Order: sequence, then C-alpha cells, then structure tokens
Amino acid sequence: MVDQNLDDRRYGLGRLALELGAAAARRSEPLTEAIDKLQQLRAVADETFSLSIWSAGGPLVFQVEDGSRPIVMTMKRGTLLPLLSTATGVVFTALLPRPQTERLIVQELQEADVLTPMARTHEELDALLARVRRQGFALNTGHLMQDISALAAPIHDASGRLVAVIGVFGRDDRINPERSPRPLDTLLRITRS
Repeated sequence: MVDQNLDDRRYGLGRLALELGAAAARRSEPLTEAIDKLQQLRAVADETFSLSIWSAGGPLVFQVEDGSRPIVMTMKRGTLLPLLSTATGVVFTALLPRPQTERLIVQELQEADVLTPMARTHEELDALLARVRRQGFALNTGHLMQDISALAAPIHDASGRLVAVIGVFGRDDRINPERSPRPLDTLLRITRS
C-alpha cells in the first residue's frame, strides 16, 4: 500500500493504493467524461494519448491510449510526471492555485540541470504559464527526449473546475503544430467539447 523513497526516506502511496484510488475515481462522472474524450481522440488520431489527474505528488498518469505508430518512450498508468518538463505538468501548473504547486516548482527549479525544464527561473515560468493560460494548451518540444514533442490541454467539468489534462505525444514532425496543425486542432476541439 505504501512505498518508501530511498533518497529522502519519505513514504508515499504504493502501486496498490494508486490502483484502488484509480478504480474509485473511474466512477466519477467528470472523470468518466474525460476518459470518453481520451478514447475519442485516440479513435480520431493514431497517436499516443494520456489522461493525467492531479495527485499529492503532482500529475499522475491515470490512463493511456497507445497509438499504432512507434514511439521510443513508454507512458504507463501510475507514473508521476514532472511539472516543468512535460506539457501536462505545465498545464496543471498554469491552472492550479500556486500554493498547490509551489513545493514541486521550487524542487524542480533546483534540479534544472537534471530535469531539463521548459523554464529555468521563476520569471521564465511566469511567462510560460501566462502563455499557456492564454492559448489553452502547452507544447513541449524535446524537453524529455530529443525529436519527441507533446501537446496537452485541460478538461474542465461543467462548473469550470479542472478535472484532468489530456496529452498527446509522438515524433516532432507529427505533433508540433508548427509542422502539423491537425493534432492540436483535434486535441482542442475534443477537450473543449
């Protein structure tokens, strides 16, 4: 039920606890609707899509729909994503209240040499988050893996509360909207419906 981090000796939820939580969360109507959108996206576009929810440890991959096109990275359920090196993490950071994300932001900025964040200072981060709020999506080009890009957009419930973030990732020539606008157009059309 719990795992211990060998570096700092702190405890966190283990794989079984995460699976139990995920099973309970699937019964939530807003999350069920988000999963439906994830599956719609996968049916329309042959790319790999992930649906992430917010957890105490940051963005947590809740469900993955794999595309048939080969991709060198593996995204699996239960993976905690960094805030500042992933499009999904940046969307959460842009839309959640700062006190909810501040501890992770500080930690990741201190580890900037290891994590290759999309912003390396608070000033760069503030500009990035303002752009994400204005555009309604985040784009990550090669911050985790060279030649791999990702797009992410939020899912809100009827009251406007952030429910989840859907991301799509693949080779840069297929995902980057500067080279191929279709994935972004499809992502925004379905996540905003």
